Amino acid sequence: MAAKKMTMGVIIGNRGFFPDQLARSGREEMIQALAKAGMDAIVLGPEDSKHGAVETHEEAKRCAAL
Repeated sequence: MAAKKMTMGVIIGNRGFFPDQLARSGREEMIQALAKAGMDAIVLGPEDSKHGAVETHEEAKRCAAL
């Protein structure tokens, strides 16, 4: 019997005063690292929020709904 592939929920957090580039590049790096480890990631996409990061309460609710 094959082992079931692990799936991780990932929350990319950002605050208004942090550079957006860090949220974008950090998100990409984390997803790549999980994929390299053979895992899937459930994470907001760039179409769901700015760079796929959570900044607001509404975005947090979208993330929780995943």
